[in-house]
Amino acid sequence: MNRYAVQLISRGAINKIGNMLYDYGNSVWLASMGTIGQTVLGIYQISELVTSILVNPFGGVISDRFSRRRILMSTDLVCGILCLSISFIRNDSWMIGALIFANIVQAIAFAFSRTANKAIITEVVEKDEIVIYNSRLELVLQVVGVSSPVLSFLVLQFASLHMTLLLDSLTFFIAFVLVAFLPKEEAKVQEKKAFTGKDIFVDIKDGLHYIWHQQEIFFLLLVASRVNFFFAAFEFLLPFSNQLYGSEGAYASILTMGAIGSIIGALLASKIKANVYNLLILLVLTGV
Repeated sequence: MNRYAVQLISRGAINKIGNMLYDYGNSVWLASMGTIGQTVLGIYQISELVTSILVNPFGGVISDRFSRRRILMSTDLVCGILCLSISFIRNDSWMIGALIFANIVQAIAFAFSRTANKAIITEVVEKDEIVIYNSRLELVLQVVGVSSPVLSFLVLQFASLHMTLLLDSLTFFIAFVLVAFLPKEEAKVQEKKAFTGKDIFVDIKDGLHYIWHQQEIFFLLLVASRVNFFFAAFEFLLPFSNQLYGSEGAYASILTMGAIGSIIGALLASKIKANVYNLLILLVLTGV
C-alpha cells in the first residue's frame, strides 16, 4: 500500500481511540452524578441520535459535491478546538451544558466526515489495493477496539475528565495533520458548478426513491432500525455498570468483552453464507 493508505488507516485508529476516550469519559462522569445523571445522560445520548438522524441524509450529498479532504480537515479541526476549549471548564453545571453542545456539534461533524472518509478511499488508494486496505483497516480497528476501553478506564481512573478531553482534542489534531498531507487534487470530485439547497433535496429524493424500489435494501434498513432501537436502551444502561456491579472497571470490562466478541463474530461471519435467511437466524440467536 502507498503512504496515503497508511495515513488513512492511522487516522481511523486515532479517531477510534479519541471517540472511545470521549464517550467513555463523558458517560462515566455523567452516570456518576446519581439520579440527575440518568436524566442528563439521556439528554446527552438523545441529542446525538436526533442530530444524526436530521443531518446524516445531507452528509453523502455534500461529500459527493465538495472536496472530501477539506471536509475531513474542517471537521477534525472544529472538533479538536471544541474539545480543547471544554477541557478548561471547571464548573460542573457549565460542563454538562458544554458536553451536550459538543455532542451535537460532533454528531454534525461525523455525519459529513464519515461519508467523506469512505469516498476519499477510492481517491488515494489504488483500485487493486482496496481489498488489502479494508482488511488491514478492520484489523487495526479491532485491535484498537479491544485496547481503547482499558486505556479510557486508566485515564479516567488516574487523571480526570479534563484529561480525557485534552487527549481527545489531541487525536483530532493528529487526524487533521494526517489528512492535510493527503493529495490536494481529487480526480473524482464533481466539476464545480452552480449549487443550491434544492440540489441537496433532489439528491436525497433520488436516494429515497432508489431505496423504496430496492425491496431487499428497504427490508434490511427496517431490520437495522429495529435492532438499533433496542441497542439504544442497552447503551444507555451501560455507563451505569460501575454502580450496578459496584466495580470501577465494570464498564470498561464490558466494552472490552464486546470488542472481543466483535472480532470473534467477524471471523465466524466470514464462514457463513451472506443472505437474508442467515441474517434473520443470527438476529434470533442474538435475542436469545
